[in-house]
Amino acid sequence: MTAPAALPKAEPTTELSQMSQLIVRDARGANQTLYLGSESVLQSALSSYEMPPSIAELTGFDARYSSGRMVETYPAVMSNTTKYEYTVNIQSSAYPVTISLEGTKATLSGVKMAARTQQGQLLGSLSGAGSSVKITSPSVKSVILTLNDGANIPKVFALGQNYPNPFNPTTRIRFTVPSNGRAALRVYDVLGREIATLVDGELRSGVSQQAEFDASKLASGVYVARLEFMGKELTRKMILIK
Repeated sequence: MTAPAALPKAEPTTELSQMSQLIVRDARGANQTLYLGSESVLQSALSSYEMPPSIAELTGFDARYSSGRMVETYPAVMSNTTKYEYTVNIQSSAYPVTISLEGTKATLSGVKMAARTQQGQLLGSLSGAGSSVKITSPSVKSVILTLNDGANIPKVFALGQNYPNPFNPTTRIRFTVPSNGRAALRVYDVLGREIATLVDGELRSGVSQQAEFDASKLASGVYVARLEFMGKELTRKMILIK
């Protein structure tokens, strides 16, 4: 069930429709839409978009900019060398939490928005309508979104070691691809037999991907995760101990 949306003092839908939407949603489906757009389209004072005090202790969910608003803006004329940062504070009792970018406006076309924790850990990037980042750790209560941070977003072909390892019965595998394209992440036993296909589809570059492997029906032993992308492959050994 969606938590009751916290409404601003005023909501001129015409100017909001000209802004990009950041939809923050938790594992239960509770969600809040935040807005980001050019200051040139905002006719109302930003203060009119201040949200009421959080009632997350009752609803189990709240998301808003650190300013307490549901709307933030960037300059009408953006500099390609300037970073613009926006902190989103999240309260949720149901992780993972996903931040999705929808309705991307022309001023944001081709502009990558990096998502990082307050400690600087890269969670991924938002680079067009439909792109999203997933926050799996309940310890992450704030996410810093930065425009023009594309230079720091990894564009490499990499397969991380699964965590935890050894594991029982589930483990997570992180990976990245260097460009947009079709990728596959599969798990094999030591005899080379395919056990599971975790990912098989089109992926975006510059996004830290994650897949979960559930081995609850498998016997203890060594398994191999294999990432395939455009004729290349990487492997990692994983140890299941029951």
